[in-house]
This record gives sequence, structure tokens and C-alpha cells, in this order.
Amino acid sequence: MEIFTNTFASITDLISNLSTGMLIVLPLLILIGLVAKWRLFDKCGLSNREILLGTLLPVYDFYLTLKIVGRPKGHLGLLFIPLFNIFFVVKVLFELLNSFGKFHIIDYTMAILFSILYFLNLGLAYNEVYYGTVYDKTDEELAKMKAKAERALA
Repeated sequence: MEIFTNTFASITDLISNLSTGMLIVLPLLILIGLVAKWRLFDKCGLSNREILLGTLLPVYDFYLTLKIVGRPKGHLGLLFIPLFNIFFVVKVLFELLNSFGKFHIIDYTMAILFSILYFLNLGLAYNEVYYGTVYDKTDEELAKMKAKAERALA
């Protein structure tokens, strides 16, 4: 019981130390992130149950992202290796962008710097299309996917 009271007390201290502006901005960013994940998962054709669970559960969210890019289920364990997980998450992020036909360095940079807003735009924009998995593709198949995405933008 003492664990719960200590945890509650530390959370209360954390919230009391935040400024009023942060108390407004933080829930807004969380809401935007949830909507972004929901729309992105919906655009990829996942089931309603997967969308709901993936939106609310962080590790399941990453599992669905691995599923979207075509990586095996076993790669979820790589998320828990310290320091390597940073490289791995960025790599999966780039593969997710490639799944939507984004192959340029500008897209990669924008997704890292403004990730919540970038994925909200990716999920809400009508002209953004999910082209399929990229992890198991050959270079020729990726080139065809890239050409198809460029034709769609032109």
C-alpha cells in the first residue's frame, strides 16, 4: 500500500511543479498524439480492435508499427535493448515513412523534429496513401514503390 501512496505523492508533486501553460499544452499534445496514431492505424487497414488497443497501449502501438512496415514479431524485443533501441526506433520510423511513399531526407528530418504533428498530417491528409510493407522488399520493389509514390504526387 505504501508503494501506491509514494507513487501518487510523486505524481502530485510533479503536476504541482508544472506551470499553467504546461498543464494546458501537455494534455493537448497527448490528445493530438492519440488522434494521429488512430488515423494512421486506420489508414493502414488495421481492425478496429487493433486501432483501439494500439492507440492506448504504447508497446502494442510499436508492435502494430512493426506489423505495418512488415517486420517480424520477434523484433519487438529489440525495443528493450538499451542504446540500440534509439537506433532501432528511428529505423522503424523511417520504414514507416517509406510505407507511405516518403523517401526524401526532408521527410525523415521533419518526422524526427515534429513527429506528433507530422504523423497527424500523414494520418489526416487525403492524398497520403499506405503503399504496403517495406522491410521484406528488394531494392527493385522499393524503386517501383518510390516511382509509384512520385507519380501520385505529380
